[in-house]
Amino acid sequence: MKVLITGGAGFLGYHLANCLGKKNFEIILCDIARFEKSDYPSHSVFYNSDVRDGEKIAHIVKGVDVVIHAAAALPLCKENEIISTNLEGTRNILKASFDSGDSGVKRVIYISSTAVYGIPKKHPIIEDDPLIGVGPYGKSKIAAEEVCREYIEKGLNVTIIRPKTFLGPGRLGVFQILYDWVKSGKRIPIFGNGNNRYQLLAVEDLTEAIYRFALSESRETNSAFNIGAEVFGTVKEDVGALCHYANNGSRLFSFPAAPIKVVLRL
Repeated sequence: MKVLITGGAGFLGYHLANCLGKKNFEIILCDIARFEKSDYPSHSVFYNSDVRDGEKIAHIVKGVDVVIHAAAALPLCKENEIISTNLEGTRNILKASFDSGDSGVKRVIYISSTAVYGIPKKHPIIEDDPLIGVGPYGKSKIAAEEVCREYIEKGLNVTIIRPKTFLGPGRLGVFQILYDWVKSGKRIPIFGNGNNRYQLLAVEDLTEAIYRFALSESRETNSAFNIGAEVFGTVKEDVGALCHYANNGSRLFSFPAAPIKVVLRL
């Protein structure tokens, strides 16, 4: 089975390629970023292409069985780049997959985000909760999901995945600051008492879920699915466990939440 992973040079793309490579998928990767080819399964095929290039995407999709569309412009990008990549890029992927016909793409898996729920007023979040986009990123993800549903109505098999924040080997980002502080034995500030629960997700669990959807031929998987950790604790427990593991004197200390909320609102 041939799988195309857009955003293949990213964190999720890297883990998907290695997960599916071990399961005997033929791996095709597409990204505008540079690939470290030695990090990927041997015999992987690489395209340095932009999902906004409809003609190139149509060429890449030929002969592919499953498309995992993980390419996205992140919230810190300019608004026009976010909209063009996240919406028009997704439209190109869906059109190329649909145009491939009955002998072409069997399923598209679109990696959306829980950002489509905005700032939820309740937990847990369920798939039928209102979609309230915050900023260009959240709005672009909602709009892209609407295009996914248009193509589902046309007969294309499309699964929408909304993952919680996921972590794993190689994931840095803002978490790098926390890791560096703990490694240096510093005191780690938390807001309030830290007893609020926060659901993170292991990237291995996310890739396993995507793998299972990739094998599905059921129309019942043509919908949106939240993916999160089944077992998770509080901020105090999780960050405290990190400090305990480091065993170098790093520990937590609390700031009162109320004045910090005022500052953040300002």
